[in-house]
Amino acid sequence: MGWVWLASTQQDHLQAVSYLNKAIALNSKVGYYYRQRAFLYAALKNYSAADNDYHRALKLYHEHSDVYEDLANMYAEMQDDRLYAQTCDLRLSEMQKHLARIEKFGQSKEGRPDSLYQLRELIGYGHLTKALHFIEKRNKPNIGCVDLAKAVAFDVEEAHDLQKKYCK
Repeated sequence: MGWVWLASTQQDHLQAVSYLNKAIALNSKVGYYYRQRAFLYAALKNYSAADNDYHRALKLYHEHSDVYEDLANMYAEMQDDRLYAQTCDLRLSEMQKHLARIEKFGQSKEGRPDSLYQLRELIGYGHLTKALHFIEKRNKPNIGCVDLAKAVAFDVEEAHDLQKKYCK
């Protein structure tokens, strides 16, 4: 963990990557190391290396939604709409499966009403984010309106007005 701390203190991304390389050499079974290095590679515009590390992290993480979010953000930066949409969909699908598990087990520790509300909110805003990417950044309302409708279904307040504005 010392190498990860050293990496986090670096202004120079290449130096931070070298520290994470040392951490990975010592223990290649830690998804966090790969995720952090992927983030640095993406900042350096080395998207191929970042993509490889994000996928290594996915194999090591039990919960994938945060890694999918990072990966989707990288694809958005790369302006790869296909991979961005697929990765967002994977993230949202995983979150919806988690929501279904929580709802199934009712009042279990995970099934507290605040947990359900937070997860529904995250899913709704995930759809809103994807919708706005396609509507505002990529000028593709026909794609964005599908997710905007899903955000409305999850009761995202601002989604109603945005749907009226962009979707006919």
